[in-house]
Amino acid sequence: DTICRLAALGCHVLADKPLVTTLAQLDQVEDAAAKTGRQIGLMLTERYHGPTRAVRQKLLSGELGKLVNFTVLAPHKLRPENRPKWMFDADLYGGVLNDLAIHSIDVARWLWCCEPVAVTASEGCLRFTQFPGFTDHAEIFLEFADSSTSMIRVDWLTPDSFPSHGDGRQFYECTGGTIEVLSAPDIHTLGSGTIRYDAWNRPRESVALAPPAATLYEEFLALCRGVAQTDLLPADGFRSTRLTLQARDAARSRRRIDLCGKL
Repeated sequence: DTICRLAALGCHVLADKPLVTTLAQLDQVEDAAAKTGRQIGLMLTERYHGPTRAVRQKLLSGELGKLVNFTVLAPHKLRPENRPKWMFDADLYGGVLNDLAIHSIDVARWLWCCEPVAVTASEGCLRFTQFPGFTDHAEIFLEFADSSTSMIRVDWLTPDSFPSHGDGRQFYECTGGTIEVLSAPDIHTLGSGTIRYDAWNRPRESVALAPPAATLYEEFLALCRGVAQTDLLPADGFRSTRLTLQARDAARSRRRIDLCGKL
């Protein structure tokens, strides 16, 4: 495995997803990080998007009350002619959950500041059936200990004729109000989206973005130089990857998986 070899050579590694495609591979990567002391990070960029950070700040301040549900819609264009061949090899790609859903799974963990207790999921392929083993849509349902939930839908079903790469949405239902985040103008520029906040006791208002003081890449370099705390730690990448793979297992086995003690 390239990541494990690089860590053994003394290199820090910042990887794009999919980091791995199986839980056994993830165990190997985590073991390599522990044995070598090298930083093995994952590019979970959503934590560095202004809208996501703004909502999280409101949650942490108590203004929104408790988070009841976090729903994400994340459609994408596939354009298979522009994709590398490995993306259509099920063993190398790992599926749409492993590629797209992991971002929102990581955000859910970050928003709640704790791990979910159970996961249910579904995945399939109905449009791009010419690629054996490929999945073009998936849904995840996460449950937390206090009965709050997260629903995540990802797909490769945005038509080529659509004016942008996708039309993403985030919905936050809280005991103190609701928030909707609209990507603008493209799912890849969610960091500059629009935030609509409807509180219980006042008219709708816009919420200012909360851009990060440092980028993911700057913070990863800081980790490599000895900084102990950043918004995204290697452990987060490992845990979000593990949860994503467990969601994929739930989809393939068509069962609800109890996560207590498994992250």
